[in-house]
Amino acid sequence: MPEVVSIYDFIWFLFYLLSLIWKSPFFFLGQYLLTRLICLDFGP
Repeated sequence: MPEVVSIYDFIWFLFYLLSLIWKSPFFFLGQYLLTRLICLDFGP
């Protein structure tokens, strides 16, 4: 059970970081990181 809670806390933390990136002047950095993650997930 603690593992599930920690996973949910981690997911909420990621959403919190995403909201900060979207509202920060470093929006292009967030877009770059997101593109890199997508390339890693769907790349060769």
